[in-house]
Order: sequence, then C-alpha cells, then structure tokens
Amino acid sequence: METTTAKILIIRFAGRFDSSALFIVLIMVKYNCCVPNCCNSWRNSPGLKFHTIPKDKEARKEYKRLIRNVNLKEDSARTRICGAHFPRGERMSRN
Repeated sequence: METTTAKILIIRFAGRFDSSALFIVLIMVKYNCCVPNCCNSWRNSPGLKFHTIPKDKEARKEYKRLIRNVNLKEDSARTRICGAHFPRGERMSRN
C-alpha cells in the first residue's frame, strides 16, 4: 500500500453556501531528502515516508554526525530524511 505525505486543511466557507459548510482541501507537502547524494523526493518517490530529525538534543547530534551534510538545517521543520535510510522505512524511536 502506498502512502503519501499530505496535510489536510479545513476551510470554513462563509459565502453563497450555508455558513457552517466545511471544505476539506488536501495539500501535498513537498519534501526532499537531506542526505547527501540521495535523490528521493516527493516527486519521484511518492510512496516513501519522509521523517523529521528528532527534537532530543543527543539524538539530533547523532543524526547530524551520520548525515554529514554541511548545509543541514537541523532546526527547520522542512528538513526531512526519507524512509530509504531506515530499516523497514521507519524511524526506530519517536523522540
């Protein structure tokens, strides 16, 4: 089963329709892998999950050491690592 990273935006429309009408809009989130020489992105690997860098300082330090990307923006919410770099495509912990 393929999974796609997406966010759901719920918009309350107060126009010609009933003011309580809700519209659900699916927004594709466009991520690229931050690992050097990895070409996976939302565009060429739509079934791949993209994971954030953990918030825990020690885990973050280890990720930075292993990724070896001098331009890594570790504090950015947009920085992602694709599932190809994890066993079974999933991170081991949720920190």
